[in-house]
Amino acid sequence: MHTKRIGIIVPELKHTFFAAILDGIQDAASEEGFIICVGQSKEDYRREKTEIESLLLYGIDGLLVSVSQNTKKTDHFQRVLDESIPLVFFDRVCQNLNTSYVVVDDFDGAFKATEHLILSGYKQIAHIGGPQFISNMKNRYKGYQAALKKYEFPFQQELVVFGNLDEDSGTIGMKTLLKLSKNPDAVFAVNDPVAIGALFQIKKAGLNIHDDIALVGFSDNPIAALIDPPLTTVAQPRYEIGRIAAKMLIDQINNNSMSSPPIERVLKTKLIIRQSS
Repeated sequence: MHTKRIGIIVPELKHTFFAAILDGIQDAASEEGFIICVGQSKEDYRREKTEIESLLLYGIDGLLVSVSQNTKKTDHFQRVLDESIPLVFFDRVCQNLNTSYVVVDDFDGAFKATEHLILSGYKQIAHIGGPQFISNMKNRYKGYQAALKKYEFPFQQELVVFGNLDEDSGTIGMKTLLKLSKNPDAVFAVNDPVAIGALFQIKKAGLNIHDDIALVGFSDNPIAALIDPPLTTVAQPRYEIGRIAAKMLIDQINNNSMSSPPIERVLKTKLIIRQSS
């Protein structure tokens, strides 16, 4: 018997990226008579696991998840599947599980972001990346590398620093890059919070955004258009990610299609060029 409840786990609600995805999920769920139960992992594997256990005890028909930035084990997700509860990932995916998911083309978005910097005349293009065991962060790093290769730019490992996905990681990463013997003249950041942290550090160092160091982010959070200077970024169809993921999950619930082949949806991104580059 169905409970008409869908569980959702997101890394954080404070960023508008996941709030917009939840908006899409809720609209799709409401149209089909489902209610949503939302939990936050706060980017912590243990909390993610606890939230899922709570949702299973509460009783849900299916689960939508974007994994935390330090989730490396998948036993808690396997438990969901073992209990024959449909599971769909969105944005951040556990690719070793045989499940459906909705993502954007992170490789292509990162390629276009880096290509834009190259075609704008920048020569020393750095990358502040995210955890490489998360598939979309890894694909953004690969897109950055591929653009350099296409335009015959030498790959320089010292121009790449990795961290987490928050403003502090952007600040720390930019500090590291500014200690090099030659400053980068452009930075592609793995997401907008990281880019904003980098922006503050560039300004703190007395440098000019665009003229001294150009900056590009990823996600197109609303604040990206409001900071000074407005941030060039890669827009993701956030609402559509949520809506499509919810519809995929509800189809599995309604059709009892746990044994059907997983569906993989990859949505396109769009480069939004602003004054930071």
